[in-house]
Amino acid sequence: PSITTSFYMNGPEVHIDALNAELPGNGVLNAEGSIMNRQQLDLDFYGSHVDLSLLQNFIPQADVTGFTDITGAVHGDISNPMLQISLTALEGSLFKQPFHKLETSVSGSLDGVRIDSFTMENDGRETWDVQGQIGFAGERRIQLQVDTTGARMEDIAALVAPDQPITGNVDNILTITGTLDDPNVVGYIHFYRGSYAGLILSVMDGDYTITN
Repeated sequence: PSITTSFYMNGPEVHIDALNAELPGNGVLNAEGSIMNRQQLDLDFYGSHVDLSLLQNFIPQADVTGFTDITGAVHGDISNPMLQISLTALEGSLFKQPFHKLETSVSGSLDGVRIDSFTMENDGRETWDVQGQIGFAGERRIQLQVDTTGARMEDIAALVAPDQPITGNVDNILTITGTLDDPNVVGYIHFYRGSYAGLILSVMDGDYTITN
C-alpha cells in the first residue's frame, strides 16, 4: 500500500489536484478538491476494486467480503462534514448474507445517516432492500424499512441462530421505528419450502413485534 499526492496552496486554500492511495488487494482510492482555512472541506473521491473485507478492521461483526467500486463527496465544516457515498459491490457477503451484486447510496454526517437505497441481489433476484434514516444526535431517532424476498433461511440462521438445523425460503417485511436506545420492531414473515431438524415445513406465516 502507498499514497501519493499533488497539491498547491493559494492563500488560505489548499487545492488537491490528486491524492492516490493503493490499498491491500489491488484496490485504488483517489480524491481531489480543496480545503479552505484548514476548516471547510470540498472533496470528491472515487475508488475501484476496493476489498470490502478491509471494513472488518473497523466492524468485525460485519463479516463482509467482495470487491466494490465507490464514488462519493465530503463537503462542509471539518468538525461535522456531510458525506455522500455510492457503491456497487460484486460476489461477496455481508453479515453472512451472500450476494452477487450489492448497490447502495447513503448520505449523512455525525448527526445521522440516510439510506437512500440499499439492494442485494443473489441468484438473479433481489433479496434485500433497505431504506430509511438513523439519527445519531438528540433523540437518535430511527426509521427503517427492510424487505427480504426469497432469502435462504440457512443464511439468516447463520447470523442469528447458527446452531439451528433449518432450511427454506423467507420473505420478510420489517419496520424499525423509535430510537436507537428504544427501538420498536414490527414485521411479517412468510417461510416456505423448508425444513427444521428434518421435519418438512411447507408454509408458515406470522406477524411479530420486538421491543426493547
